[in-house]
Amino acid sequence: MASAHRKKSGNNKRDAHPRRAVLGGSALAVAGLMAALAACGALPTPGAAAHPGGSEKASTTTGTGSGATSTAPAALTVASVNPAPSGSLSTDGAITIDFSAPLATPVQPKLEPPVAGHWTQSGAKLTFHPTGGYIPSTDEVVTVPQGVKAIEGGRAVALSSSYQLHYKVATGSYLRLQELLSELHYLPFDFQPSTPASAAAYTTKTSGSSSTTAASTTTAASTTVAKTSTTTAAASTTTTSTTTTVPALDQEPRQADAISTSPQPGTLSWAYPNIPHDLAAAWVPGQANVLTKGAVMAFEADNGLAVDGIPGIRVWKALLADVAARKVDPHPYNFLMVNETGTEYLKVWSAGKFVFTTLANTGVPGAVTPPGLYPVYLRYAHQIMRGTNVNGTKYAVPVSWVSYFYEGDAVHGYPRANYGFPQSNGCVELPISNAGTLWSSSQGYDSYGVLVDVSSGPVGT
Repeated sequence: MASAHRKKSGNNKRDAHPRRAVLGGSALAVAGLMAALAACGALPTPGAAAHPGGSEKASTTTGTGSGATSTAPAALTVASVNPAPSGSLSTDGAITIDFSAPLATPVQPKLEPPVAGHWTQSGAKLTFHPTGGYIPSTDEVVTVPQGVKAIEGGRAVALSSSYQLHYKVATGSYLRLQELLSELHYLPFDFQPSTPASAAAYTTKTSGSSSTTAASTTTAASTTVAKTSTTTAAASTTTTSTTTTVPALDQEPRQADAISTSPQPGTLSWAYPNIPHDLAAAWVPGQANVLTKGAVMAFEADNGLAVDGIPGIRVWKALLADVAARKVDPHPYNFLMVNETGTEYLKVWSAGKFVFTTLANTGVPGAVTPPGLYPVYLRYAHQIMRGTNVNGTKYAVPVSWVSYFYEGDAVHGYPRANYGFPQSNGCVELPISNAGTLWSSSQGYDSYGVLVDVSSGPVGT
């Protein structure tokens, strides 16, 4: 009985398995049919919203055929930048940003510090063109705002966050520095650009009591005035024509950040006919030299900057501002010439002329005044000057009208019984009244940046 019962029970188990297998097979068949229908588009994609007419929302799928998947469009990205971020930027260089898709709306990234210029847009490319240039040696930051829109694959995409570019602007061009300093009369040169604007000249004709002003194509140096006189037989009147070119400074923009910081084609010519030999010998266009250093120091003093002769960021900012404002050097170009041979004296050469001469004393053997060209870097009306004599003794003496030009050596007033031969400890000593004339002159004869030429030969031109 027990065996029969177990056998019946076993038969019941065997009968149950085929029924479950049939049901499972039916489920698989139904699932396969459903998948086939879905693949043929007979069933809507889960979560899809129908548009009028029963079509599906196309933006929810990507791809084609049975491999279509549901994905969101990619965000807009910056594909490349030129120059490379965190690199060097030339003083007048363009900045180009390439995006991953063509831009859909106008974009105006922000530059800090601000720079005059304009952005051009072409497809996925955005380029900034400076009008003048960037301030040399500055850190320039370009910010592309969040949300910039583009079209990618027929769909709108956007920049998910703001994008910044950091640049170090190159150091300023010495040639351009010299051009601008010359325009402001801090250097003894006339700068004449060779641009079309420089060919414009103003001609004034006078006949009797009437006068007219007209443009002329005559090109001449800015210091040259050409005059011609003609007689008209019928009217028996004399007409005089005067032609001068437009000064370079007047051609510069009136907006500081629109002024070019790159060299401009043109010529730098001496502004005076009788240039002292040592002054001419020290000049090198486009390179650092003592003339340029002295001019920068004079400019710094006039603008309340630290007088170090280094054309840094503050100097360039002030220089461009002064060019825009047409603020020229309030003094003529001055040059001090000291003779150490024979009877010693100091001469002042100012704007092409010798305007002042005085006897002087230079340093004794063992404390000679070193020959060379040096810019005045420090000034005092009165001072207790301290130092060590050649014999090792110390001194502390009152001096007046002091202009330091080389280490502890200065042009100053000091009482002596006579002058004209070596007596000092390295300084250039002058009679007190003459030193006061130099120091207090409204012409700035020995002001900051003025070059002192100590020569072992005769002082001349």
